[in-house]
Amino acid sequence: MAINSISLSGLSALRDSVARAQEAATQVAQAGEPDGKSGIIEALLQLQQAKMEARLAARVVKAGDQMVGTVIDTFA
Repeated sequence: MAINSISLSGLSALRDSVARAQEAATQVAQAGEPDGKSGIIEALLQLQQAKMEARLAARVVKAGDQMVGTVIDTFA
């Protein structure tokens, strides 16, 4: 069913954005160490991007849930 596909796509995007956020947070934490990489600004930007992607993915999941509710209401 297409509605289920929408929710699964949103959940997949949410999972990917969380993984990107974890990676960026690790880079930020390592930037403070003496032997850490100096790309803290890029890591912070990646963290913000992951945050926005997670918000959008959550909206996709919510839209899929609302569509399921509408279909149930239609057939009830």
